[in-house]
Amino acid sequence: MSAPAQVLLIDGDPGFSAMLERVLHAWVGSELETLRLQNPAELEMLTAEQLARIDLVFAEVAFPAANLAPRDSIARLAALSRDIVATSGGQSAPPPWIVLTEERDRSLELHSLRAGAAEFFQKDTLQLSLLELRVRRALELAAPTRANSQTETAIVDSLMELAGDIEASLEVVGT
Repeated sequence: MSAPAQVLLIDGDPGFSAMLERVLHAWVGSELETLRLQNPAELEMLTAEQLARIDLVFAEVAFPAANLAPRDSIARLAALSRDIVATSGGQSAPPPWIVLTEERDRSLELHSLRAGAAEFFQKDTLQLSLLELRVRRALELAAPTRANSQTETAIVDSLMELAGDIEASLEVVGT
């Protein structure tokens, strides 16, 4: 059984995050775990292990309450992608990040896409059918990475157990 997909939701509106989480679970089912943050500044609280498990990111980019300009949010999301690749030792691709925003600035959309966003949607004109297609595709692409990670962990665990057995056998032989 493969590990559930890990989706990071970054949005200062808990109501919108909860709605998006319900929609994602309806599409994907129990094979999904979500992690919610209120703004991109909270990314610093994530551990390397949490970063390594992220398969998809949804993010609002306007956080006036956090005194964070949209372009600063975009820069933090681009940095998150680089951090995830660095955490994996360069062995994995960054997860796609999708901007869901109330902002209506066309230059912000272009800035997001140039910085690495996979998609840019405005919340008030969001087409759930299109979003569902993008989510399913992103999670399909992430599935082999999750499976490889589980296989690598199982191999390391087996090797550690084997090393322990060999060490114990050598001690018995040596006594």
